[in-house]
Amino acid sequence: MNRKQITEEIANIIQNFRKDELPIQLDSRHVEKWVSQFSKETQDIILFETLHVLNEWYFNDSKIDDILDSILSYITRKYEFSSEFEMLKSVSFIQVQETGLSQRKMLERLINMVNDRYDYPLKTSVDEETKHYVYIDDGLYTGKRARTDIEECLWLLPRESTLDVFYIVGATQGVEYVKNKLTSIIDEQNIQFKIHTYKKLCNNKKVSKTYEYNGECIETYEKYKKCLWPTSRASGIQEIADYYSSLMQLGDNYEKIPYRAYPWENDNGIFSSAQNREVVEIEFLVKGIEIIRSLSKESKMYPLGYNLWPSFGFGSFCAFDMNISNACPLVLWWGNLLKEGNPLDNWYPLLPRRSNAESDEADALDWNSDDFEMEKDQYNMCPDCFCYFGHDQDGGNGFCIDCAWKH
Repeated sequence: MNRKQITEEIANIIQNFRKDELPIQLDSRHVEKWVSQFSKETQDIILFETLHVLNEWYFNDSKIDDILDSILSYITRKYEFSSEFEMLKSVSFIQVQETGLSQRKMLERLINMVNDRYDYPLKTSVDEETKHYVYIDDGLYTGKRARTDIEECLWLLPRESTLDVFYIVGATQGVEYVKNKLTSIIDEQNIQFKIHTYKKLCNNKKVSKTYEYNGECIETYEKYKKCLWPTSRASGIQEIADYYSSLMQLGDNYEKIPYRAYPWENDNGIFSSAQNREVVEIEFLVKGIEIIRSLSKESKMYPLGYNLWPSFGFGSFCAFDMNISNACPLVLWWGNLLKEGNPLDNWYPLLPRRSNAESDEADALDWNSDDFEMEKDQYNMCPDCFCYFGHDQDGGNGFCIDCAWKH
């Protein structure tokens, strides 16, 4: 496809993004205006890869309806109801989010679907008679917001009930974080709990090593990394090197593994090729740094998206007709479509995000907040064995106690 065809295809995918909320139409001219902000030699690659990624990772309302339908079928089978309608009489689909719109909008779509199909009101209440509960939301990224929402659900439910949590997109590290943090509540309430993800966003940087009796080392790790994570070649670019140095000045909690290395140097991730991935990651990172440098306040914002600690950013690359996550690179969602005389005029976004101040606050944890001090232990990673460790396993020189002696 030529450039014009690609911009038209991208525009076709995103045409209903935040429908009736935006001041302009997201057509091919809009896509062209966005990509023209990148260096000329990278624009065609960025367009090609954006189309490639959005074909798989953009969820329009029609696709969401298909997923919701599959959730109804799954719950019917899992708990052995005689029919979907019988399941709807016994299962409650709960809502807890007070800020943000994603969970409420998902539930509204399901309510309308059930009403159209059965002329029957979807059950959303919590009571002692109901033993099966379902919670549905669009994405789980860092896990910070998800933990808060699900924890509220768990305390509301009657003891010995079940809770199935469904996310359209779920980051593997975020899912594990939520599970670990909720274990004590789940045990105390004696609740059967499971998180389901339609699309798994692999972002766990851990390489586990086990040794056989013959001394052979067996490594296990996620084969593909589906978040933006530049290779060490990016460190040769002055803007990137300078930005990482500034992160290191924030204290000891900055990202210790900023660059993608063994065994993922040649990983395509969500892109069509490793070479194109590198181009997109570096260009998104450089332009994201430019955006941040243009602001007077930089806290909680990183070039590749919000994260729980100072880093290049979370690096998700997905979106919904409803909205786009703040865990995605700034170049996708930050800025103004129309000039408004404020700092957001410095960038023209492809998918302008609807910002919910309280929701963003929950997702974006300030690096020096008390809450981060409480959570950070889980995210100390040994640069030798890549295991996570806390204070009780700290070797005192940046490595875990099992590796410290070697350094």
